[in-house]
Amino acid sequence: MLYWVLIYLGLSFEGSFIISMAFPASFRFLGITGAFQHDPKRSLLPSLIQSLLPLPLFQIFFNLNILYLLGFLITLMIGLSFVLALIPCINRRFKKDFGVSTLEVLNIIIKTIHGEEEGKRELEEFFANNSVVGDVEYTIYSFRTKEDKRHKALFVIPGLHPGPLRGLGGSRLSNILSEKLKDENVFTFHAPSTHTVNPVREKDCKKLSESIRKDLQLLNYSDKASRFVRIDEEGIVGAQRFGDNVFTNLSFYPEPAEDVHASVGKIISQIGEKHDFPEVGVVDSHNSGERRVSSVFYPTRRTKRIIRTAGKIFNEINEEETENFKMGISSKVGYEETGIAGEGIKVAVFEVDEQRSAQILVDANNMNKGLRGKIQGAIEDLVDISEIHTTDTHEVNTLLHSHQPLGSKISSKRLIKDIRELLEDAIKDLEPVEVAVKTNTLDGMELMGPINTGRMNAVSETIFSTVPYALILTFTFQFVLTLFIFAMVW
Repeated sequence: MLYWVLIYLGLSFEGSFIISMAFPASFRFLGITGAFQHDPKRSLLPSLIQSLLPLPLFQIFFNLNILYLLGFLITLMIGLSFVLALIPCINRRFKKDFGVSTLEVLNIIIKTIHGEEEGKRELEEFFANNSVVGDVEYTIYSFRTKEDKRHKALFVIPGLHPGPLRGLGGSRLSNILSEKLKDENVFTFHAPSTHTVNPVREKDCKKLSESIRKDLQLLNYSDKASRFVRIDEEGIVGAQRFGDNVFTNLSFYPEPAEDVHASVGKIISQIGEKHDFPEVGVVDSHNSGERRVSSVFYPTRRTKRIIRTAGKIFNEINEEETENFKMGISSKVGYEETGIAGEGIKVAVFEVDEQRSAQILVDANNMNKGLRGKIQGAIEDLVDISEIHTTDTHEVNTLLHSHQPLGSKISSKRLIKDIRELLEDAIKDLEPVEVAVKTNTLDGMELMGPINTGRMNAVSETIFSTVPYALILTFTFQFVLTLFIFAMVW
């Protein structure tokens, strides 16, 4: 491609060949240094081989004079010099702040994304240096059949954040809970939480499954539930009573929002407790996203508004009668390369006092703006009221802060078709059930904390903001300077 551009610009056949063979060496040099072995000295020879090998053959057939061979060397030297000057500029910020180079961190991230245990260990140690130890609350809703006490489903609001990127920390949280509690039909919802409560090590997610397994032996079940109610005023809050306890969800739809901070969920659960609900689980539905949207922190205006709405929902749910209820579930997996991770789509349908409600959970990281409403409108004939949630899994994120919400890789038509089929299956599966609710605490969890969250932001800013512009300027300047020298000398 470069060869034909140079021919079009009027360079000779020999000059175009020389530049097109030598110029890419600088790209390879930077790529090998960044992706594989962040030592420039070790990267030099592999970068030059592809440019040097054709040169003897070309010399034999076309008998280049010494000036063209000199031009080849000058082009190589210009490119490699620019890259050698660029690398310290890319690395400077990380070297200063964290003691490791940007390219070293990028190298570790690439290995982690590709499932290499060495990369995962190195990145875990990187984040462990400034981790914090915290106690994390979680809430479970265990459903079993009323007649034969067979386990039906398990709703988990984990308290941990499922990040920061594929293969690291809590990114596989929903998969791990399903694997370790494989007989429970686990629905892992997204708790109000940010990257500060990412587990540092993936193995720590197993502590949650172990604690839940113990909880399941100590539950008292109730056969009562209320209808699902929702208030859409200053933010959306939905709620349903299960026994004396409440399942609550938050959404800012149609406005885009990122993670809701844990403090907001805690304030809302405390308000529920003041309304005499012993256990109040709060879900961040995470169902309206947009690139570069910030997380939702207390005491911003939008959090104060949704907290007021939550106060109203508790008053309303207090007035709801509880009745015997039915539950049906269904699920579908196998959505590789669609922005949906391994847990796929899960549906739970409840039938209470002639109302059919649906909780639809997709193992994805947020949703395209407007998709929630489109899905709800397409299933109105099957259920009276519904909510669509995502798990906020970061298994679909191959880079820090990359944006791949539900709907960006799968058509809404296919998504709606599958959800309708799952709802029909869940309705067929409806049967009387009982429910038990328990909130517990995981003590002494190693979490990424605010310093490491700042590190992730620094990585993202460096990789996505600084590096692309630096590369464009560097290689453009290299190209122009090379052409100028050839024009002046040859």
